Order: sequence, then structure tokens, then C-alpha cells
Amino acid sequence: MRRTRLAAQLLALGIVLWFAAATLRGQWSAVAAAARDLQPEWSYIVAASGIMLAAYALLIQLWRGMLASVGSPVPYGEAARVWLASSLGRYVPGKVWQLGALSVMLQRHGIPALTSTTVALLNVLINTVVGFLVAFAAGAGAARVPTAAVVAIAALAAALVLAPALLPPLATVAARITHHSLAVLHVPARTIWVNAAGSALQWVMYGVAFQLFTRGLLGRAPGPLSAYVATFSLSYLIGFVALFAPGGIVVRELALAQSLVAAGLATVPQAAVLALTSRLWLTVLELGTGFAALGVRPGTGGESGERTADAQPSRGNRMP
Repeated sequence: MRRTRLAAQLLALGIVLWFAAATLRGQWSAVAAAARDLQPEWSYIVAASGIMLAAYALLIQLWRGMLASVGSPVPYGEAARVWLASSLGRYVPGKVWQLGALSVMLQRHGIPALTSTTVALLNVLINTVVGFLVAFAAGAGAARVPTAAVVAIAALAAALVLAPALLPPLATVAARITHHSLAVLHVPARTIWVNAAGSALQWVMYGVAFQLFTRGLLGRAPGPLSAYVATFSLSYLIGFVALFAPGGIVVRELALAQSLVAAGLATVPQAAVLALTSRLWLTVLELGTGFAALGVRPGTGGESGERTADAQPSRGNRMP
């Protein structure tokens, strides 16, 4: 079964790569010319990178707040180290390695794997639902939203409001899909809504960063901020749900390039250059922070070290 799943993932990724190559074949000379004409303004790119890192910091705090709400607090420094280091798993096909690494790293704080996995899945669920809501809301002014999309948005919003009551059945469904047993946690409604509001802010920050990146790379960033929020968020989410593509590679780029052209934010060659360079930009940020986190010794210094010592379980209670 594992070999079959891997073969299916590689086949799907190969099909996407072929489609991407076919799409670029007729535009390659124009794309190359657009790349040669680039004169990056690094101050904008540095500012965009700072906003992206601030968005990561917000995500860590939201996840940490949810852990604390179920009685599993982790100091911010250690939470950042675990979150950033485990995020390297997103570059492995299947999207489950990140969850596995996260749960293992949190066991040294006495947090059961069932609790950390359930909180992580809930956090991802809220962030994904809110991301689609933000993307559709931001793009509604730039394009006519189909009736089906409006219904889907309303359903997602209702699911988010009802999340506290829906958590037990959702945990059961998620356990069947992921083949992992999940703890039925009682997460306060306030925590879920705070997480949702913070997630909405995070997606807007992504859009601001991408607009600055576009300005720094192309020398101009036409169109409103909402269009950048919509195109970047939607392409990021499409890449995320493509389980066969590590880190959403190729899938995200295709979606972003097509969205940029459809929104009138870039020409076809410019959109291709933006899609490729933004992938490089995000990969440098994600891998850089992830490997930097791996290099930090757990529980060293300040509040993190004190909390680690306090949270260290006895040998008899250590998770296997």
C-alpha cells in the first residue's frame, strides 16, 4: 500500500510537471526576457520577508494558545523551535511528516502525542477554512463570485462558528482519514474564534508581503491589496491541499501564475517569473528558519529553559 501511494503521488506530480512544461513551452522566450530585465529593489523584498516572518510568529502564538487552552502550555521560544523545525516535514510528500515530527518533539514537554496531533490538525483546519474565506472575500471585488462559491463560503463560515460543537465528530472523521487515533479535546469557543481572527490577519499579512515582493521584483505592483491577498492565499491553499506535491511545489506556482494573469496584476511572462521567484523566496525563508531552529538546543536559556525543566516528565511517565 505504501508503494502504491508513493507511485500514485509521483505519477500525479509528474502529470502536473508535464502540464507546467507544456504551459511554459510557448512562453519560454518571453519569460526568459522578463527575467533578464529584472532589477530588484531589495528594500521591498527585505520588508516583505520581515512581514512573512512576523506572520510565522503569529501562527506560532495561535498554535501555542490552543495548546495552552487544553492544558498543555509550552513557552514561546520552545514552541517556535518545535514549529519551525517540524515545518521542514512539509517538503516530504504526504503532508503527514510535519505532524509526526511535531508530536515527537513535544513529548519531551510531557504532551501526549494524541493531544499534540489533535491540536495541530484543528489548528490546520481553522487556518485552512479561514484562508479560503479570506481569499474569496478579497477576490469578490475583482471577479464575479459564482453562486456555488458563495454557498461554499457560507458553509465554511457556518462550520467555523459551530466548530466547538463539531469537534468530536470532526476528530472521528480526521482519525479515519489520517489513520491516527485522535483525542477528543474540549477547546473553548473563545480560543477557536481568537485563532480564526488571528488566522485571518495572517493571510492578509501574506498578501501584504507578496505585494511588496512584487513591487521589489518588478518595480511596480498594480492593483489593490485585496487582489494580492486573494491570489496569494488561494494559490497557497491549492498547493497545500495537493497532497502529492511536497510543499505544494509546481501546483502552487501554476495556480499563482494563472491567478495573477486573471486578476490583471501581471502579464503571462511576469506572472511566470513571479511564481518561480516567490517559490525560491518562500523556500529560503522556510528552510532557513527551519534549519536554524534545528540548530538551537532545546530548553537553552531564559524562560524556555526553565519551562522545559519544569515540564520534563518523570521516566515512568515518558511517552514511548
